[in-house]
Order: sequence, then C-alpha cells, then structure tokens
Amino acid sequence: MLSAAVCEEWLLGSLFGHPDFLTLLENEGISENDFVTDWGKKMFSVISATAKTSQILDLFSLGDKITSEEMGRLASVITRDGSFVNTREQFLELVASLRSEKNKQAMSGENLKQMDDAELSALIEKLKADKK
Repeated sequence: MLSAAVCEEWLLGSLFGHPDFLTLLENEGISENDFVTDWGKKMFSVISATAKTSQILDLFSLGDKITSEEMGRLASVITRDGSFVNTREQFLELVASLRSEKNKQAMSGENLKQMDDAELSALIEKLKADKK
C-alpha cells in the first residue's frame, strides 16, 4: 500500500491531467482535511478552488497562490513519470488508500491517548462511514 504522502501526490498530479476527477473527490466527500501533509492540504485547496473558477488548470494559474518552493514541488509531481492515474477506477483506489492511511495515523496510540470522548466517538463514526 502506498504511503499517505505518496497518495496525496498522485491524487494532486492526477487532478492536473484530469480536472474532472475533482467531481469524484467531491462525491467521495474528500476535503483538504483528508490530506495528511500541510503541503497536500494547501495544494488540494488551491487546485480545487482554481479548477472551480478557471477554465484552465495549469501551473501558471496557480502562480500567485503558492510559493516558488511549492510550485517547484508541484511541477516535479505532475511531470514525474507514473505519478498520476488515468482512469476513474485507479483514482478511486488512490482515494481509498489515502483514507486508509489517514485512518491508520488517526488510530496511532499517541493520537488515541490525546483524544477526549467526543473526538473518539467522532473517529468511530468516521471509520464506520468510510467502511460503507
């Protein structure tokens, strides 16, 4: 199974090749909160907002919204061979992998020890929903 950070990169790279996959993420209930890295959260937020308001999704359309370091990393992700998927089925597999990895992180002993009863209940409900 791919790590959560790799899943994030593949999902984001795939959105550049297939902006229509954003609808799949929305249908799956994926938001920036489902990403595990700060970079992934920011890139998802910027890419999805740009895709919704612009007819063209490219690096130039993101230029004033991200730093040059973020731009460089994103450019590396979208130009790397094999760093994105081409079918809806493959994309949904990445979504499932990201969720699974995120849930594993949430279930780590340290995280569980720090949660109060309400947070634990919310986590259990989220895990139930993700299993459906």
